[in-house]
Amino acid sequence: MLNFDEFILQSEDPRKKSFHFFYRSYVDYVNAQCRKLNQRHTRLSLKTQLGVYEQVLAELNKADERKEAQIAATESSTEAMKSSKEATNAAATMIRSSLKYTAASHLGMSHSLLGSHMISGKSNTFGTLEMLKRANESSDDDFERPPSISAAKKRKPEHQSTTDPWADLEKASTSLHNGERGVHLPKIPTNLPPNHLLLFKIAHGYLTEANGPFKKVTDAVNLKDALIRGLSWIRGLNMDRIQLKANPDPTHGLRIGSGSGRGVAMSCILNLRSPSAPANFPARFVAKATDDCYEDGYDSNVLVSKCFAGMTDVFNAEGVLGLRDAAEDMKAVYKKQRQACDSPVRSLEEKLMDVIEIACDLVSEKQFEEPRAEADTLHIWLKIFEKLLPARLRMKTGESVLTCSKPGMQQKDEDIMGRKVDLKFLFDGIEVAVIEFKSASQAKGAVAKQSRKSLRLGKNILQSLEALGVEDAYVVCGDVAGFMGSFTKVMCFEDIYVAGKITDTIVTLPTTKHTLLKFLEGKPVSVLLNFLNYLDDLGSRAIDAREAAAVLADEEEFEQQIEYRKPIVLKEKKSFQQSVVHSPTLKSGQPRRRKE
Repeated sequence: MLNFDEFILQSEDPRKKSFHFFYRSYVDYVNAQCRKLNQRHTRLSLKTQLGVYEQVLAELNKADERKEAQIAATESSTEAMKSSKEATNAAATMIRSSLKYTAASHLGMSHSLLGSHMISGKSNTFGTLEMLKRANESSDDDFERPPSISAAKKRKPEHQSTTDPWADLEKASTSLHNGERGVHLPKIPTNLPPNHLLLFKIAHGYLTEANGPFKKVTDAVNLKDALIRGLSWIRGLNMDRIQLKANPDPTHGLRIGSGSGRGVAMSCILNLRSPSAPANFPARFVAKATDDCYEDGYDSNVLVSKCFAGMTDVFNAEGVLGLRDAAEDMKAVYKKQRQACDSPVRSLEEKLMDVIEIACDLVSEKQFEEPRAEADTLHIWLKIFEKLLPARLRMKTGESVLTCSKPGMQQKDEDIMGRKVDLKFLFDGIEVAVIEFKSASQAKGAVAKQSRKSLRLGKNILQSLEALGVEDAYVVCGDVAGFMGSFTKVMCFEDIYVAGKITDTIVTLPTTKHTLLKFLEGKPVSVLLNFLNYLDDLGSRAIDAREAAAVLADEEEFEQQIEYRKPIVLKEKKSFQQSVVHSPTLKSGQPRRRKE
C-alpha cells in the first residue's frame, strides 16, 4: 500500500486542490486498498486520520515553500540575464565605434572615400553584431533556470530503455508462428527475479529451437510451450494500478499468494507436466510445486464406493447385460427412497446408476473398429457429465468463446473475440473451467498442443476469479483424447504460476470388458465427481465475492455522491503479470503459415 509521500507523487499537484479534497482522497485510497486486501470492515482510526491530517498539512506547506523558492530563483535568474544583455549591448556599441575608427585611421582615406569604405565596414559590423547576438543567446544558458517537464524529457539518459523483453519475445513468437525463420530473438535480460529469469530462458530456448528448420510437430509443440511465461499476481492488491517509486520491489512488505501468463513460459506458467521445462528449476522448487498441485484422494469418493460395491461381482457373473439390469433395479430402489422423502430432485445414487448404464451401452456397441470422430466422443462425455452435473452448474459446447480471454486478445486486435473452447463450465454465468477434446486418431503432438492451450485458458479463468476477489482459488483444466481424459491444476506458487497434474488416475470410459472392470473400481467416476463438486464450490465462492464487491462499490459511490467529490483514478499500467499469450488468430484473407 502506498504511504502518503508515494500517494502525493501519483496524484495531481496538491497546490491545485483544497486541503479537504486531498485529505479525503487519501483516506478513500487507504480504505479501498483495505477492501482489496479483504479487510472489508477495516477503516482508518481517528488517531490515524489525525496523523494523515498532519501529513497533508506538512506536505502543502512544503509545496508552498518550494513554489516560493522557485519563484525567487526565477526572478534572480531573470535579473541576471537582463544585466548580462545590457553589458553585452554596451560592449557591442564600443566594438562598432572602434571598428569605424580603425577603418578610417588605418586606410588613411579622404572623407569622400571614407564613406564608400564604411559601406563595406558596415557589413562587417553587422556580421560582428550577429556573432555577438549568437554569443549573447548562448550565454543565457549559463544561468540556472527552473527545470521544465519538456526539458526533463529531453535530458532523459539514452541508456535507459523502456523495452519490455517479454514483449520482444512475444513479437518473435508471433513471427515464428507465421512461418518466418531467422527471426531476431532478444537477449536474455539479467535484471529479472530468479524464477522469472528461468521462465524467460525456457521460452527463449524453445523459440531458439523453433527458429531453425521447421520440423512440424516438434517445433509446434515447443512453440506452444514457449507461449506459457512468468510472474504471479499479488493476491489482494492489483499492483498494475500502482507505481511504487520509493520502493522498487513491488512485493516488499506484502504476502504473495503461495496457496493459492506467451506459450506456457511466456504466459506466466511453469508447466510441470512438460518433460524439459521443470529441469531448468531447482529440484526442491519443482518437488514442492508438484506436491502442492497433487491432491491425495482425488480419485476416491465414499458415495461412489458404496454404490459401486458388488457391481464387479455382478458383471463377472452375469456379463454386461446382467450389469445393466442390476443398475436399473438399483435405480428403481433409489427412486422409491427419494419419493418416500418427497424429494423432487434426483439423488446422486440414481445418477451413478445412469452412468453405469451408459458404460454398459458403450461396451455393448460394436462400432469401435474405427476411431470415432471428435464430435462423437464429445457427445458421449457430455452424457456422463450431464448425469453428474450439480444443479447450478451449466455446460456450453460448440466452439463457444471463453469470455475471460477477450480483454487480453482485444488489446492487440479489437476484432478478435477471444479463444474458442470445446467445452466450458459456467456457474450462474461465471466461467469456472474448460475441457479441450481431440479424437484418438489425431497426429502425434496434437494433444500436447491442446494441453498447452487449456493451461493458458485456465490462467485466464483464474485471473478473472481473482479479480472478483475469490481467495485461495485454483483452476482445474481437462484434456480429452478419444475416451481418455486427464486433469491439470493451475495455481499460484511463490511468485509464478504452476500447472501440474492433480491426480495420477487417467479417466477412461469403458469400451471393452477390461476397461469396464477398471471403471467399476470407481476411480474414474470419483475423479469426475470431485471435479464437478469443486466447480460447484468455486462458483458459489465467486458469486459471494461478486455480490460483496458490488455492495462495497455501491456504498462507496453513495458516499461520494453525498460528499460531492470525485475519486482520484491512478493511471493503469498493464504489466506482464496479467499476460496470457495465445496463438495468433488467422483472419480472412491472411495467408496460413508456410510449411518447409
